[in-house]
Amino acid sequence: MLVGLCLLQEVAQAGRRPFIYAKDAATVPEGDVELESWLDFINPKVGGDDYRWWIGPCWSPADGFELTILTSFQEQEKNQEFGGTKFALWAELVEGRWRGPATTAGSLLVQLDLRLAIDDELAHQLMPQVGWVKRGGRFVGTAQVGYAHGFGTIKAIDYDWVTFRAGAAVDVIRGEISAPLQIGVESFGEIMLTNASKNDLGSGTNSVAFVGPTASVARGRLWLTSGLAFGVGTQAPTLLWRTIIGLAL
Repeated sequence: MLVGLCLLQEVAQAGRRPFIYAKDAATVPEGDVELESWLDFINPKVGGDDYRWWIGPCWSPADGFELTILTSFQEQEKNQEFGGTKFALWAELVEGRWRGPATTAGSLLVQLDLRLAIDDELAHQLMPQVGWVKRGGRFVGTAQVGYAHGFGTIKAIDYDWVTFRAGAAVDVIRGEISAPLQIGVESFGEIMLTNASKNDLGSGTNSVAFVGPTASVARGRLWLTSGLAFGVGTQAPTLLWRTIIGLAL
């Protein structure tokens, strides 16, 4: 798939990003709409694997602002004694992001995520975030910190945690508008603030962190970013893999 994207003949026009969780300064052009699809695989140390698929539009009503609405499905692999494999609608995600004007020191990022749970074992979640991104030559670096509050479903427990996301990437191949190939490294995680919290990165009721490599390709109206993140600590999942595909409409 990576090779196929690189062989497309048009110059990249989509609002791609080189990370799977963190955000950089690139946004969808003003007035444009992009279709995004996220594919997740989580391998926890206890229990079966989790698979999630997200799909929906990303729209830019104004320069530097994006509104993304995604629907997600989840498949959980469980032993028969726990009900066997379960596939169902999981959640709706509404994500608003604003990138401030570029300065010599970088750009401010402000983001607000609202996750509406469909699975009754998942809490609704409101998560404001703030960050800073800096690009210099072939390199880009970003860091975000946020606060997540979970609330309001029958079987889920309310929670509070601090979130962090950071990444650095380099343009391996430079393009006229967007680099056809970027590689990088990324770290992200959740820090529990209440003992009853249950995070959604597959590690139960403890804080969790991940770190791992990313790669991104773009050509024409299509871009693809993929990352493999490894859990840090004895209670973290073994790995988390996410691939994001974007198509400018």
